[in-house]
Amino acid sequence: MAAVIAAVVSVLVPSSSPKPAYTNVPFACGVVSQATLARYLPNPTGIAQLLPTNGTYQAVIAGSESTTCKWSSVGGGEDRTLVATAVIYGPSSGVTAAQQAYHAAVASMGCRCRGVSVTARPVTGLGDQAEEFFVTPSVDATAVTAPNASSPGANLIVRSSNAGIYLEYAITATATGAALPPSRPAAQLTWLASVARDILAAFARPDAVSSAMAPFSNEPQYTASRDPCLLITAATLAKYAPGASVSPVPSAPSPGIQQRTCSWDSNELLVLLTLDSYPNSPDANQIFMSKAEAFSGGHSLVTVTGSVWMPDLGEGGLAIFQTQLGTGRGVELFVWSGNAEIDLWLNYAGPAVPGRAELLMASRAMARDVLAALAQPAASSQPNGPLYASPSDACALIKASTLVTYAPGAGSGSSWVQSPAVGEPPSYNCDWVPNAGSVSLSVTTYADIDSAQGGYETDLGAENQPPYIRVLGTQQVKGLGEQATAFF
Repeated sequence: MAAVIAAVVSVLVPSSSPKPAYTNVPFACGVVSQATLARYLPNPTGIAQLLPTNGTYQAVIAGSESTTCKWSSVGGGEDRTLVATAVIYGPSSGVTAAQQAYHAAVASMGCRCRGVSVTARPVTGLGDQAEEFFVTPSVDATAVTAPNASSPGANLIVRSSNAGIYLEYAITATATGAALPPSRPAAQLTWLASVARDILAAFARPDAVSSAMAPFSNEPQYTASRDPCLLITAATLAKYAPGASVSPVPSAPSPGIQQRTCSWDSNELLVLLTLDSYPNSPDANQIFMSKAEAFSGGHSLVTVTGSVWMPDLGEGGLAIFQTQLGTGRGVELFVWSGNAEIDLWLNYAGPAVPGRAELLMASRAMARDVLAALAQPAASSQPNGPLYASPSDACALIKASTLVTYAPGAGSGSSWVQSPAVGEPPSYNCDWVPNAGSVSLSVTTYADIDSAQGGYETDLGAENQPPYIRVLGTQQVKGLGEQATAFF
């Protein structure tokens, strides 16, 4: 007897990918009210950024539409910052892209990297996926070994359909920039969840701007040519670099970059400030992040002993403690602000090197001076002055009648051009041999006034240390150009 068995097979055909729920990204600075911010950011001020402040999220917003706002608050010896990035992925595969970006961000933020302590916890009832993190970096964490060290404090990552929200909240010491532990970390993360809900609600009305939002400004765009020697105040230099003499440093021209450098030097301390201005903020941010990674690794002549991320300084800052072979120890501070990237190097050559806290205090004070001066163009703009073309014949620059009066028998002179060092312009020279003694003239024309000032200061230093000439005295000559010094 044969048995007949009937079977029913159900086949589940997967539907197409979920349809993205959102089409427009809300303006980040306009979706969180001042009342919400004031719970952990008293009297906050915001800045609308084109990019997030660190490398943790830059990869996950590629190919998407995003907006970022950074709010800051200072008081009681603490700097508090909140950075909110809202992202729309899409349009066709937006949900899948948002899921991939969410998992990438969670993996990066949750990295058990060297020098970083991380606690993580999933959050329910917030979007489709959410996870909170608390990141505590030590000074041993660098941009190379620990990318999540750039986000100290409380962090929250949220995905809802094809949208992503990335929140960072940090508390740092005003004096040193060191990350401070929160008194109530659970309450901070609860607050971040409420901020995220405000942003999620705004995805449905991206053009709506809260009438009660905190004050904000656009990302700075520095256009004027600045004199770097005027960016750090005399009071700050007197406190942290007493007795240091200023010396502008000529910079080689580079396409798309305006670079200005100045140094202050004493017997035991060198302060070197370089200000680079780029066409836009993303370019400056990219260079800032590239330098942060490159310098964090050190090389054969430089040993990196630690670093501290500073979310409160400009739009982002990183201090790197270094020991340079044969030249001393100190700290190099990189700061990004708008279309400018600041590089500040403090190098101590003497036996007594300040501790890390003192190094951070000094470099941060100088960096704050630079940022304040950049915000006031009139205070640090380079002076106006004549711009000269290079002479075709240096011997023709002194009148024959003047030579007859003061150097009889000099004749027409012998003209020659000295080849420049790398990055320097050539100098045009003429030598005369009068009846008694000799007369020599050297003329160098630079691309800008700042470089000419640097060349002038360099020449003054060279004249003060000649190998075969004893300097009997010097005298300032007034009414001759912008500066003139006579050496006897």
